[in-house]
Amino acid sequence: MGDDDKEFRGKVAVVTAGGSGIGRASATAFARGGAAVVIGDIDVAAGEDAARGLREAGHRALFVLTDVCEEEQVARLYEETFARFGRIDFCHNNAGGGPSGQGFGMDRDVWDKGLALNLTSVFLCLKHQAPLMARTGGGAIVNTASRAGQRVPPRSSIFYVSAKAAVIHMTKAAALHFAGDGIRVNCVAPGLTGTALTRMSGEEAEKILDHTLLRRAADSEDIAEAVVWLCSEKARMVTGFTMDVDGGAHVV
Repeated sequence: MGDDDKEFRGKVAVVTAGGSGIGRASATAFARGGAAVVIGDIDVAAGEDAARGLREAGHRALFVLTDVCEEEQVARLYEETFARFGRIDFCHNNAGGGPSGQGFGMDRDVWDKGLALNLTSVFLCLKHQAPLMARTGGGAIVNTASRAGQRVPPRSSIFYVSAKAAVIHMTKAAALHFAGDGIRVNCVAPGLTGTALTRMSGEEAEKILDHTLLRRAADSEDIAEAVVWLCSEKARMVTGFTMDVDGGAHVV
């Protein structure tokens, strides 16, 4: 892609959990498209490394320490971005995770922390990013949900599947709520990714791949490409949509 062909030239993207995995791949994809990128992450070393790597490659990038479970820090992430660049065009609300295998016997504290990271964080991001995006004519937001929010896989934590299902519906509600501000809101629902595959036993991985039409796990870059497409003009008529990036697992 030549400099004159970069669709996101002059635009600004914010990615939470952008220091590693899907978030880092997303930040890189936005930068390659010409956008300035702001990475929010609780991991200082990973976030600074990701931003430095983008700058060394000739892109504009900034790291802001952000715990997405803390509203004050979420607000600061978007306020600092707007103060620095004067606009926010794209947001990838990507932070999430937590320990696997947590059933109904989990401690209440584990449940609360899991919902805070995987669901409340998305609400907080939408609350603070959308009004700033609206100031310069709108933009596009992508939330990271999960295949687990639609079909419960073995050993999934109850807080995780519950939160990711709620993210899918929150995306639809946000699409309705912010349409008048020129803001499109969609989400991606990744299936098995390569990073998750490395943490599984061979038997566990094989069971999931048996229910994946393409018989492979996704790379982080596969998810990032979907995120960037949803933010592009090619998807200008797409909002309130959940894109399954799962190798066909949703049809098996």
